Amino acid sequence: MNNSSLVSKLRRWFAEGLAHSFGEPEQEHRLEPPRIGVQPFHDDPRRSRA
Repeated sequence: MNNSSLVSKLRRWFAEGLAHSFGEPEQEHRLEPPRIGVQPFHDDPRRSRA
């Protein structure tokens, strides 16, 4: 068995485990619950034809 391939497999396994345990920062916002309470109004309402 080649030791360098074993070391690279071990390194990849450790990196994947570490990334899984800490999570991905760009996906963390999906896990947050929705805000509760009054939210600011951001929509620009259309003017009605009169």
